[in-house]
Amino acid sequence: MSNSFAKFTNFNLNIRGRLIAGFAVLTLLLVAAVGTTLWKVASVETEVNQAAAETGSAAGQVLGAAAELSKQAEALRAEVDKFLVEVRAA
Repeated sequence: MSNSFAKFTNFNLNIRGRLIAGFAVLTLLLVAAVGTTLWKVASVETEVNQAAAETGSAAGQVLGAAAELSKQAEALRAEVDKFLVEVRAA
């Protein structure tokens, strides 16, 4: 009976060892997957930040162009008003 118990114990330890090794491999795979996911998230975050900076720059350019267009519209309005005064006076 002692021999049977020893075989059972060895078998049990063998199974436990394989389970522990399997869990270790699984843990490493999960850590690698999480690390890859975090790297991808960081990469996407960088791309979003770059796009936001470019959008901000483009918005600044549009704002500058709109201000210039407003100045030109005011100058044109003044010229038209002056022209209409001259036409009415003639």
